[in-house]
Amino acid sequence: MHQMRKGTTRAGRRKPLQLPADEERELGEWLQENAFLYDRSLNEYRTKLKKDSVKEKKGATLNSPLSGDDIERWIKGLRTRYGKLTKLKSRSGSKTIAQRD
Repeated sequence: MHQMRKGTTRAGRRKPLQLPADEERELGEWLQENAFLYDRSLNEYRTKLKKDSVKEKKGATLNSPLSGDDIERWIKGLRTRYGKLTKLKSRSGSKTIAQRD
C-alpha cells in the first residue's frame, strides 16, 4: 500500500495552507512591504538566500510558527487564487466569489 506524506493529497500535491484571517492579513501586509519576494523586475528577486532568510524570520514571528517553505506555499496559493479570479470567463455563468477571496 502506498504511504502518503503528511500534508499531501492523494495525487501527491500538497494541501493548501489554511491560516487564520488575522495571520493572512498580517502576511498580506508583510508581502506588500517585501515586494522583492514576488516582483521579478527587482534585482533582489534573484537573491535566493535573502528571500529564504526573510521568509524564515517572518514564519518564526507568527502565532502558529511556519517554515519558509510554508510561507512560499502560501504565496503561491495566493497567486493561484488571484489568477483564477482575474481569468476571463465566458459570460454564460458567473461564480460567486468566496469571502476569503
